Amino acid sequence: WLRNHPLKLEVGLTLETQIQAQNRLVRGKNAGSLTPSLWLDCLKSLLADPEYDTRYDEIWDFRENTQISCTFEECEKFLGAEATLRPDTSERRVAIVVGDEASYGIARMFQELADSRGHGGLRVFRNLDNAEYWIDGAQVGFPAC
Repeated sequence: WLRNHPLKLEVGLTLETQIQAQNRLVRGKNAGSLTPSLWLDCLKSLLADPEYDTRYDEIWDFRENTQISCTFEECEKFLGAEATLRPDTSERRVAIVVGDEASYGIARMFQELADSRGHGGLRVFRNLDNAEYWIDGAQVGFPAC
């Protein structure tokens, strides 16, 4: 059972999610520019879907982004809003896959901030296969890549 959630805010900004209830997984993909407000709008769309469970693991594929725009303050604000919207995050894993060095740096900043807030289930990868392997429950013995 798959349910797609395309979220188009303006020309060039698209964030699509797919709920795979049988796998307890959400897959997200973004092309264009990614901002915390776009990601938060996507989360609100998911929460409105009765098939969505906040304990589902997530893979966010941001390899086709042209830009990830997120300051430290915006990341803090997003994490605070996310904690309010879905407080039961301890059971899920979140993999963020990026395609360039700048996006990797911003995503790692986001990971460190999430870790400091008690959400250790978030990792950043440069490779989708490694992210999927980790999401499947493997104890990956290599650095995020």
